Amino acid sequence: MFILCSPQYLTENIDFCNALLQCRDCKVLRLIAVNKAHIYAMQGSTFREPIRIVGRDFFSKLYGKSHQILPLFLAMTATMPLKPTKTFSKLTSINSEDPCHLMCS
Repeated sequence: MFILCSPQYLTENIDFCNALLQCRDCKVLRLIAVNKAHIYAMQGSTFREPIRIVGRDFFSKLYGKSHQILPLFLAMTATMPLKPTKTFSKLTSINSEDPCHLMCS
């Protein structure tokens, strides 16, 4: 099953976020993918508040250090240079150097 949603949806639906966290805990959430990651990385800290909120309230919980089995993370874009990759990692609380997290351009 694939579920597509916007950062705005995640910030406005705490029950949905909690359901995804429960799926992680049950080891059935296998992959989180972000499309157009360059927008998130290059404008996330100033462009849209929901992007900052998702990083703080969702990604930091989803990929917190207290869990041993984490879903893979895929950031997709056609135009992200190396510098915004670090910004993207900071916004999402996801270590871009972790082999379970793929960031490609």
